[in-house]
Amino acid sequence: MEVRGVKADGRFVSGADAYAENDALTLVEDIYSLPPPEQAERFRALFEYLERQYMELVANYHMMVIPWSNQSVIDRINQSRRVQGFELVRSSLLDTCILAITKLLLDGDDTNPSLLTMVRPFLPKNRERHAELLTILESKYSDWGQVITEDERRNNPPEIIKLMAKINREDGQKRHAEFKERMNKVASDWPKLASESEKLRPIRNKWVAHFGVEYDASTKEYKPPPLPPLKEVYQLIKEVTPVMTKSAFHLAGLFKNLDNNPDQWAGISRREAAKYWEIEQGEE
Repeated sequence: MEVRGVKADGRFVSGADAYAENDALTLVEDIYSLPPPEQAERFRALFEYLERQYMELVANYHMMVIPWSNQSVIDRINQSRRVQGFELVRSSLLDTCILAITKLLLDGDDTNPSLLTMVRPFLPKNRERHAELLTILESKYSDWGQVITEDERRNNPPEIIKLMAKINREDGQKRHAEFKERMNKVASDWPKLASESEKLRPIRNKWVAHFGVEYDASTKEYKPPPLPPLKEVYQLIKEVTPVMTKSAFHLAGLFKNLDNNPDQWAGISRREAAKYWEIEQGEE
C-alpha cells in the first residue's frame, strides 16, 4: 500500500508535490485507461492546454530578458526612484519562468502532464504499446480531403474523378510519410528535454516551490541553502527555453498539421515587452 507522501519505490514526496504527483497520476492514467479513439482526443486536448502554458512562458520570458540584459534599461531604472520595485519585478519574473518551465518539463513516469508526457508515446520503444493511439493520430493527420463528393462526381467526367482520386491518394501518402518524419523529430527531442528538465529542478525545489533553510552553526542563524547567483539562473532559463520551443513546435506539427514559425509568438512577446520597458523594438 502507498500512503500520500511515500511512494511505492521508497521515495519521499512532501507537501504540495505529493498532491501534485497523485493528481497528475490520475489524469494521465485516466487517459491511458480510455479506448484509443478517446485517448487520441484527450492527448490533443492536453497538448492544447500545454501549448497555452508554453505561450504564457514565452511572454513572461521575453518580459524577463530586458531587465536582466538591457544595460540602458538597468541604468535608467537605477537612476530613478524605482530601484526597489525594479528588483522585485525582475526577481518575480525569474520565479515565474522557473515555475512555468518546471511545470512544462518535470516528468515522473507518466505522472506529470508535461511536454515529456506528450513525447513518450512517440518514442520508438513505446510505439508498439501505443500502436492504436498512434494509428489514429496518423490517420487524423493524413487521411483528410480524400472523399470525392456526390456533386463532384455528378459534375465531372469519369477520367477527372479518377485523376482526383489518384491525387488524393498521393497527397495522403505524402502526409503519412510526413507524420512519421515529424514523429521521429518529436522522439529525437526526448534526450534534450529530459536533460534540461533536471537543470532547474534543484532551484525550483529549494527556492521557489519550498521555503528551504539550513542552520549555520557558526553564525547560529538559519539561511537559504546554497543556490546559483540570480544571473546564472537567468542564463540557465535562456538555455532551456529554446529547447522547449523546438519540442512544442514539433508537437504542434503532429497534433495540428501545422508548419508554424516559432518566431511568430516570440516576436509578438518581444514587441509587448519592449513597450512595457519603454524601449524601441530591436533594442532588447
